[in-house]
Amino acid sequence: MKKAAFAMLVILITAVCMPAVGEYGFYGTDSYTEYAYIWVTLNSRLATRTGPGTGYDEPGSFLGAGYMVTVLSRAYDATSDIWWVQVEFTDGGAAYRAYTNAKCFDGLDLSAVPEERAIGQCSIGSSMTGYYGPSYYYQPIGWPIPAGVTCTIFGYAYQDEGDFIQVEFYDAGLGQLRRAWIPDWAVDDYEMYYGF
Repeated sequence: MKKAAFAMLVILITAVCMPAVGEYGFYGTDSYTEYAYIWVTLNSRLATRTGPGTGYDEPGSFLGAGYMVTVLSRAYDATSDIWWVQVEFTDGGAAYRAYTNAKCFDGLDLSAVPEERAIGQCSIGSSMTGYYGPSYYYQPIGWPIPAGVTCTIFGYAYQDEGDFIQVEFYDAGLGQLRRAWIPDWAVDDYEMYYGF
């Protein structure tokens, strides 16, 4: 009984702490398939990356076994032969989206989670701040996105406050792939592969 009460409390606190996400939903998989929004329980501490693989930078570890997070999408890492999932969660009052190994959850049906696809490309003319999710309510990423990078777009979110895109780029200074969410008005040479 205590476990059930604790789980309900975690759900309630998470739902209250999550940022307002606007009215238009989130898209960002093949042909703008909507994200899954599946609640799952962690079986270990949540180790994260900004993208689906160990070649991406590491925001850190969060929460712990027994906490619930929301699974949004999946991506296959051929190098490690594992599936990664994009999750949404809050920690210490800050909202994040990040990637973790799908093995962090018991009983997750990956076939119910949409697979990510590249949906566009853009270039960034000026150095800018990125976010861990598609809104200014999410935690800002602690490093600048450098000017002059060409990015692949993996996500698009309609928001009341403006549209955001999830970009992936190679940071030559660190020798790493990175992903971040940025406002779509902040990019140059914006091209989407599919029409809305």
